Amino acid sequence: MALSQQDLFVQTLLGNKGYYVDIGAGDGAGEPCASNTYWLEELGWTGILLEYDPQYPPKGRVVRPNSHFVLANALSVDYVQLFRQCQTPKVIDYLSIDIEPSSIAALVRFPFHEYDFKILTIEHDFYNMPQGIVQKRELSLFMKDKPYYKLVDDVGLSYRTTYYLEDWYINPKYLHEFRVPNLDKLYYYRQNPNTIIADLIRRVK
Repeated sequence: MALSQQDLFVQTLLGNKGYYVDIGAGDGAGEPCASNTYWLEELGWTGILLEYDPQYPPKGRVVRPNSHFVLANALSVDYVQLFRQCQTPKVIDYLSIDIEPSSIAALVRFPFHEYDFKILTIEHDFYNMPQGIVQKRELSLFMKDKPYYKLVDDVGLSYRTTYYLEDWYINPKYLHEFRVPNLDKLYYYRQNPNTIIADLIRRVK
């Protein structure tokens, strides 16, 4: 499972089928850290895994046979071309960006004018002072004029709650497709991801 329960969060909201784009995928399983989408693929999801370190794709293509494993730099790849090559749907269920040193530098390259995302989990590493403060601010400013709602603000690791490292967004356009009603009325701030998931599961319709 993912270190902050991102995969369980996504599955709770959207179920056992969907399409993801996982930026900073490592080997697609457990190196250099637990995958945000490995369990989703086991359930029946598919999508794109992008990783820049050449040591990881050989294993990744074995353990993630139902995904497109792409060796590329997240900060320079042409995402429109990549999505077209992979026949990515115009509405992507889940976007995960989990890279160093800055997920924001990859996020700004995404073609939001051509593609919608239902769920986004974006790393900002607020815990990493002072750089994390800057990255958190940049993420908030970038998303401010985008049609996305911040459902989870400053989530930490499931076993180290104060290690704040991500914000989670949903697209209100697709509220009718989420298994939890009235998501736009909920807001979680610096709560343990286990607590968040438990609350959402309780609300599943």
